[in-house]
Amino acid sequence: MSPTVLLAFLVAAVAGAEAACPSDWVELDGDCYWWTPSSISGAELSDACRAVRSDAVPVSVHSAAQNSQLAESLVHGFPVWLGLYRPDGSGAEFAWTDGSQIDFQFWADGQPAGDGELCVYINADPQTGTWAACDCQQWMLPYMCRLPGGAASRA
Repeated sequence: MSPTVLLAFLVAAVAGAEAACPSDWVELDGDCYWWTPSSISGAELSDACRAVRSDAVPVSVHSAAQNSQLAESLVHGFPVWLGLYRPDGSGAEFAWTDGSQIDFQFWADGQPAGDGELCVYINADPQTGTWAACDCQQWMLPYMCRLPGGAASRA
């Protein structure tokens, strides 16, 4: 295969991969993400993601690299809801709304601070991207959603 044909093939493959996410969604490390500055309560998060797209879920974070990418690329200087919450109320263990395992956590110092803090957000500082917990009903924050299965399933 000539270098020109190979280059054309690679460009087409990359362009196809970039187009795998729906319009207005961002591909980060193979997954599709959507962010909005519109503020909602943490209790509305799952419904808000489904309203954007029926197969969208609140974001779960599973590595330091993913957390850094989200903080640097999607947070835009705002604290933003994550899909981490206490499903059984005060004192319960946290869980991801998408049912995935908690295999990574990045709490800010002193967090989570109290039993009444049932929802979690990623802080606005893109340099740290630490998490904090708060009252789901009283806080109104921007949010982001993810498409399960990532960009590969959208091609």
